Parts: sequence; C-alpha cells; structure tokens
Amino acid sequence: MRRLSLHRRLLGSALLWVSLVLIFAAFYIPAEIQSFLYQQLYNQSELYLDELSAYVEVNNEGQVSLLAPLPDPRFNQPYSGYYWQISSDNQTLDSRSLWDASVELANGLGPREEPLAVTARTIHFGSSDQPINLVVAIDPAPVKESYQRLTSLVLMVLGAIGLGMVLLVWLQIQWSLKPLKQLRADMLQVRDGQAESLDGEYPNEVLALVNDLNKLLFHYRELLERARTHIGNLAHALKTPLSVIRNHVEQLPADEKQAVMPSIVQLQDRIDYHLSRARVAGTAGILAVHSNPAEVVDTITSAMEKAYFHRDVVLVNELDSELSVAVDARDLEEMLGNLIENAFKWASGLIRVYSCQEEDQLTLIIDDDGQGIPAEQRQSVLNRGARIDELTPGSGLGLSIVVDVVHSYRGALTLDQSRLGGLSARLSIPVFG
Repeated sequence: MRRLSLHRRLLGSALLWVSLVLIFAAFYIPAEIQSFLYQQLYNQSELYLDELSAYVEVNNEGQVSLLAPLPDPRFNQPYSGYYWQISSDNQTLDSRSLWDASVELANGLGPREEPLAVTARTIHFGSSDQPINLVVAIDPAPVKESYQRLTSLVLMVLGAIGLGMVLLVWLQIQWSLKPLKQLRADMLQVRDGQAESLDGEYPNEVLALVNDLNKLLFHYRELLERARTHIGNLAHALKTPLSVIRNHVEQLPADEKQAVMPSIVQLQDRIDYHLSRARVAGTAGILAVHSNPAEVVDTITSAMEKAYFHRDVVLVNELDSELSVAVDARDLEEMLGNLIENAFKWASGLIRVYSCQEEDQLTLIIDDDGQGIPAEQRQSVLNRGARIDELTPGSGLGLSIVVDVVHSYRGALTLDQSRLGGLSARLSIPVFG
C-alpha cells in the first residue's frame, strides 16, 4: 500500500486552491475587462449622440442640417470606423467618413461590410411630429484587439503569480516541516547510539510527541536492562549445574561420554548465545545494529560446502554487496544458517540466494531444486520440533528458531514453491537506514 506523504498532501492541497483561484481569475478578469471596454464604447457613442443632438437643426421647410461637424476628426476621415447618420422621412445625412458609400448604419454593417457597434436615438424638434433618427456606429475591432492584448497580459501575469505562489507554498511547507526533519535527524542519532534522548528545540505542536518518545525510549531501555539482567541471571544459574554435570560426564567411559557430551556442548553453546544476545540488547546502541546479508551468506556457504562436500551442491549468491539490514550479525547468521543448511540437505544440486525490496522491508529468498514441501505441510514445519523426514539428522528446531528470531525484528518467514522446483524460503527483515 502506498504511504501518504505529508509534504505531498500539503503541496497538493495548496496547488488545488491556488489552481481554483487562478482559474476563477482567468475567467473573471477578462470578462470584466471585456465588459468595461464595451461599456466605454457605449458611453462614447452616447456622447457622440449628445453632440449630434446639439448640432442638429431643422428649418421651416423641414430640412435637417448640422450646424457644425463633430469635434472628433475621425468622423471626417474616410472609412475610419467612426460613422454617424441622420435620417428623417425624406432626408439622410452621412458623416464624411462614409465617403461615397450608401449604407444603412442601423443594420450594423459598415461601408466595407464590417460589423459595427450601433447606438441610435430618435428626437423631435418643437411641435413637429417629424422624427429624426440619429445613429452612431463605431468599428469595435480596436476594442477587440485591446481586449485580446489585455487578456494575454492578464493570463501571463496570472501564470507568473501562480508560479510564484507555488514556489512560496513549497518554501512554506519546507520551513513548516523543518521540525519534523530535525526530529528525524535526532532519532537517527538515538538509533546510532550518539544520543540517549531527543534534546532538540521543537515547536509546541511537536513537543508533546517528543516528550512521549523520550518517555518511551526511557521505558524501552528499562525493559531491556531488566531483560538482560533476568536472562543473565538465568544463564548463570544454568551454567553452574551444567558445569557439574559436565565434570561428571568427563569421568564416564569413552562410549558413554561420546553419547552425552555433544548434547552438553550444544546446551552450553545455546546458553552462551542467548547470554550474548542479552548483553547486546542491553547496550545503548541496540537500535543501530546492522549487518551485511551478502557477507553472511558467503561465510555460511564456505562452512556448508565443507560440511556437505559429498552432496556436490552449488550455491549462487546474487545478493548485492551493498545491502544492509537492521539485524544483528549473529542473529542474521543464525537465521540464514538454518535456512541454507536445510537447502544443502535437500537440494539436488543448485541453491539460489537473492533478494527483493519493498519500501523498508527486504526479503531474502533461498531457492533450491530439491523435492520441496507440499503446500499443506509448509505451515506445520515452522512449529517447534516439527519434521517431515525423521531419517534425516536434526532436532527439528531450526525453522522454529528462525521464526522466533525474525519475529523479534518484526519480520516474517514464509515458505513457498521455488522457481527451481524445490522449496523457496522467504525471510522478510527490515532494511537498515
């Protein structure tokens, strides 16, 4: 399952609202600009109509004339895009800008068939019932060009603002998450044995978590110290009677001594092993333990090739020499030793050791080309003392020991069908770092 990233969540939420604001602005601002420009065009047309209304004169014979030209010189330039037209029942006056074109400006088309923005007004003079129609028509092309230029400028400015906001948000997130990064660095120092607690300066929002972690670390050390003391006392309590038994066995005849002594030696080794583990567990740097699986496999392989030279089995170690796992070297040697020894016992001729990694878990895979174990029996052989073949030497404790040790590192041991046809033992353990 993909883990959630606090950095990604903060950045994603910030990008979402920034994008929404910018998208709204990208639609709203150009629309307002367009509305403003066309409103200005309409207001300008209304002013021109006011001027025409002021300059229009009707004589006694009902003839319409203009007392003076409009002040804007564009009405005098041919095809300038600024036109006016005055019409009555029997007369039409055009601006000089229409030149010799004969058009009805009220239809919204200019002398060159260009669309025009038309504003019209009807006036009456005195008691005359004769209506006079005033029309001002302006080519909106310059307004459209201005709108397009302003829209492009607005979009470029919004894009720059968006990039700037994203950068500022990213910097803010980096600054806000700095205490968590400091906490991570301090935890690494505790893990590596360089510090006993988290002693950095943290904000109030993180300080409660830091205090709880310090209490947990203290409690953890107390438990480890107690466990080390109890196991040490138990080991020493066993060693004394075991030494007495060993002294008595030394006085037995050679054949009886040979039958009992290996078990005593094995028991002594187990006591020493667990005593050493207790000592390691009690050290301040317990969180910093790590080992190299490739080197451990090479060491075990050398020993197994000598012990099983008569079986002519080849082990191929495909592990990366740079791999490092958060497991004590002796524990890793104990686990891999049992698994590889089983593979040497049952393989027909080939053993393959390789790995795959998923996030912070590394899976060491030991495949052999032997007969394998039926699927319905794979789980049962992991139980203490369980054996499939009673004729093959062994106590049946190997796999159960592996299970016990790997569980102490929050790992797991599973058995499956090997690609080589035999058994595949998959040991999942945490990666160091």
